[in-house]
Amino acid sequence: MNSEWVAGFASEWMAGIIGIRSKGKTIGFSGEGLVRGKACTIVMASGGIYTEGSPISDRDIATKYLKLILKVIGIEDVTVIAGGNAKSVDMGQISRSAFLETFAPQIEEAAALI
Repeated sequence: MNSEWVAGFASEWMAGIIGIRSKGKTIGFSGEGLVRGKACTIVMASGGIYTEGSPISDRDIATKYLKLILKVIGIEDVTVIAGGNAKSVDMGQISRSAFLETFAPQIEEAAALI
């Protein structure tokens, strides 16, 4: 299935994000976020490496957008586990399991905080 892409995001992904912004449930009628006191961990793979210190870190739009949406609904305690260079799996340079294993310690650490 081909997705329509809007500003680098698949339309299905955008629909899901838009769906969490709900007046009276996640956003108060005066605009305040209603999901307070919660933490969120984002585990996201990307083809490039956009982490801090990367020469293309300014292109990390997805993480910034997700943090903004979460802040709008009241979640400000956000941890990001960035699985950069996922394209290496597609190109056969590394196995999927080896790629995922790289991030296992970060995922386990975040899970322990739940």
